[in-house]
Amino acid sequence: MSKPLDYEESDMIMAFRRKRLERKLLKISAKEIARIIPILIAESCAGCAIGHLSQTHHTCLSPMGKFAKLEYFDVALHRSSEENVMKKFMENLKTADLYVLEQNPIINWKTDFCVKHEQTLKQKVLEALQQSVSTSTFTVNMSWRTIVTEWMSNKSEFMELVGRLIRANIIPTTLVDDQNLHSILLNQIILETLGDINVPKAPQGNNFTYRANAKETTMWDLNQKNGKLIKELEGKTGVNLDNYHKLNIINS
Repeated sequence: MSKPLDYEESDMIMAFRRKRLERKLLKISAKEIARIIPILIAESCAGCAIGHLSQTHHTCLSPMGKFAKLEYFDVALHRSSEENVMKKFMENLKTADLYVLEQNPIINWKTDFCVKHEQTLKQKVLEALQQSVSTSTFTVNMSWRTIVTEWMSNKSEFMELVGRLIRANIIPTTLVDDQNLHSILLNQIILETLGDINVPKAPQGNNFTYRANAKETTMWDLNQKNGKLIKELEGKTGVNLDNYHKLNIINS
């Protein structure tokens, strides 16, 4: 490409444009590599290999330091698609940008650009990984307890609650008639109901103390029972009720 007729920019502005293009390419490159790292983590997980439904069999769900994830950086870079990265990079570039690239061509994205900017790129990858976790927070927070709360406001049939849990991929279809699950849900409904009961804040002698203690004791007891039932459910079916939905997110 020849120099545009109206392109009379100084060396300082040219350098600024090069830096801006580098930042754009770094951001796109980091997103591509960050997209592949969770796939590699899942591939190294024995639980994912056999499709196990219990969180305790999935090392991919175990807490992992952010720098530990960079152990997958080289393999993720190798698997990354240079074609996809460069296609996104070239989108919406102006004539002046194309001229800058002609003067400073990217010969090889993986062995040239990524090697030259490796340390900065790794930092950008960590930021992209953190951002992907943040954007999936709503999905992760859509737990079975949240579904129970929403169901209670609509006053539909109990089995509709179970159906909602299945449709939301909170539980597998194999639990539709499970009595342990039904007991857990019924206990949670009672917990939600008790939580909505307001005990007067102004002291009312023995009555106030009794009602406050009775509410707290009952809720504590139900939480303990549900904890045991959840463990029994996992022992019987292999399904960890609190984490089954996370496996769906990872494997999607």
